[in-house]
Amino acid sequence: MRWLTKQFRRLGRRIKGYSKPHQILFFISLLLCVLVGYIFVSLIFISRVDIHLASLRSSYHKETICRSSCLSSRRQDKEVIIESLRQNPHSRLSRRIERYFLDEDEIYNFRSELALIFKEAFDSNNPPDFIIDYFNSPQPNPNLIARLLALFSPEALVENKDQINGPLDYYFSLLNSPQDMAVYEAALRGISTYPDKSISFLPEQISQIKDLIMDKKTDVRLRPLLVMLLGDYYPVWPDESSEALRLIYSTSASDAISRAFSADFLNRFETDGGPDGGKWPLPEISAEDWNKYYER
Repeated sequence: MRWLTKQFRRLGRRIKGYSKPHQILFFISLLLCVLVGYIFVSLIFISRVDIHLASLRSSYHKETICRSSCLSSRRQDKEVIIESLRQNPHSRLSRRIERYFLDEDEIYNFRSELALIFKEAFDSNNPPDFIIDYFNSPQPNPNLIARLLALFSPEALVENKDQINGPLDYYFSLLNSPQDMAVYEAALRGISTYPDKSISFLPEQISQIKDLIMDKKTDVRLRPLLVMLLGDYYPVWPDESSEALRLIYSTSASDAISRAFSADFLNRFETDGGPDGGKWPLPEISAEDWNKYYER
């Protein structure tokens, strides 16, 4: 330490002996050396995959409309990032992605893409801890929650396993609780695309769907989607589904779009016709009703 202090003092005395122009030139040269050194060290620590992550983020921030060359670039960036995560799941890259994902100021589409990257790197049954924590946090982004439900198994996302008795029960619990429309739609997709429908779909679920449709407190945008879900149940439980569709159609409290969707399914599945032997007539739907339906 003393030696270093002595060397700095000697350098200071030497600089003082320089002329003013030479002193300025010396300090400019010193500044350039520090800058070059900083750039060199930065390049050492910035890996190839960091550049791809920065490129992907920049693309989502700058390119609202992504065409062929943009899509190709994003795909290449994703492939490099996914492969790097597979090789080193707990790397600095993983921590950087976590910071981006949890940053509420980041745009939704980029955060959604990061979730997809983790799903493709580690499987739908193995989300990272920070995604599980976010899913179970008090006020998450509803669109992001819907995206996570589309990417990962509910059994892997829910922290309290006592809350869930299989994915189907969890999806129905979402439909029966106050949620954003995006979450309702994610739950409906989860039920509609559920494998082994002939084993998993049960008559009591049809009763739940019917009760939700008939409930005046159910969001008017959700009811027609629930009717469409009955169309998935009809091939498995035709009698129970037909009874629910007929009740929804004949009840004046049902909204016009739900009644129309019910009639459409009955006409499609029951070729012997409606109560008078003809087709089930479609109710008239106002422009206002359609606007409410599409506001989701």
